[in-house]
Amino acid sequence: MKSRPDAAGRILGGPFVTLWVSIFLGTSQYHLLVPLVPLLLVDLGADAALIGLAALVFSLPSILFRPILGRAVDRRGPRLVVGAGEVILAVTALVFAIPALLAILVGRAIQGVGWAALNTGGYAFLGRLAPADRRAEASGYYSVAPAIAQLVMPGLGIGLYTLAGYPLAMLVGTITALLALTVMWHTRVPDPVDRVESTRSDRGLTERSAVLPMILESVHAATQSIFTFFMPVLVLASGVPVQALALYYPAYGVVAVTGRLFAPRLADRLGRDTTLIIGIALGLVALILGVLAPHFVVLAVAGCLAAGAGAILGPTLLALTIDRAPPSRIGAAVATYSMGYQIGAGFGGAVWGVMFATLGTASPFLAAAAVHVAVIGILWLRR
Repeated sequence: MKSRPDAAGRILGGPFVTLWVSIFLGTSQYHLLVPLVPLLLVDLGADAALIGLAALVFSLPSILFRPILGRAVDRRGPRLVVGAGEVILAVTALVFAIPALLAILVGRAIQGVGWAALNTGGYAFLGRLAPADRRAEASGYYSVAPAIAQLVMPGLGIGLYTLAGYPLAMLVGTITALLALTVMWHTRVPDPVDRVESTRSDRGLTERSAVLPMILESVHAATQSIFTFFMPVLVLASGVPVQALALYYPAYGVVAVTGRLFAPRLADRLGRDTTLIIGIALGLVALILGVLAPHFVVLAVAGCLAAGAGAILGPTLLALTIDRAPPSRIGAAVATYSMGYQIGAGFGGAVWGVMFATLGTASPFLAAAAVHVAVIGILWLRR
């Protein structure tokens, strides 16, 4: 595929910056609402089971619609799909403003579709813009946008809620999504779609070349969920005051952001498989520390190592997906690949929860470590 960077070998040109800003605003809207939805459900009388159902209601549409959105990218262009995702996210915030359990669940389903559109279109847009020999580096810069949003926006959402309740937070969410749409559509950003004649083999909703990156992404996402979603469980089990999380999550986020600025260049210099082995090995070290960690400090170090592993693996897997995809199937490929995150975080998280409850806090670390050893072996053989 002939890529179309802003200039020869240049990444940070006008089209990429515009895409970055639009994705940052779109993911900021999502992360602004992340801590508010459970609080809103609790205020409406929901229990933990219903909050878990709200998570599932988000994940299932996000997985199921990605192949359809990938086809839309290949046929209509990534700009249209990104814009549609931002419109859907804007509508979602308005739905959440309705104080009813059914409205929240419907809003979560709609939000899942919008999130899938934003990510599928954004990844495909990146694939068309990034120079072929610097795709991993470009993917790293791109992934800084959602990483910063995840670091900053949940706290802002809680602050807005504390200041003026849910209506103000939902209004800010809607405005943020509409700003993202404005940036995408009211700038001189070329829609870099190669008009490649499709063949009968190009018409499937999923792309076979992206299955391996999807599987590796699901392993990565499942591991990250141990160090993010389940960290409060680990902290409470170790007898550490929950206030310690106020230090842990910012440290995790800083490593995730700074790592994505520098680590992905390894993949362009060392090759995809070698870099993936390094990232998986770093994640394995984090898991081993998690097994051995008797103290919060060690567990925090393990979490930061896991964040560093994610900074290596995420951009490298995205670059590998684009490398392997046929030119007319970029959208289908990134849609297939991005399903791995939802599968790993959703279904992997469910497995870890059962293991935490029945086998103890060390069991998910051991199980994930065994998977990492197997993946390293497979990647080594591929080399």
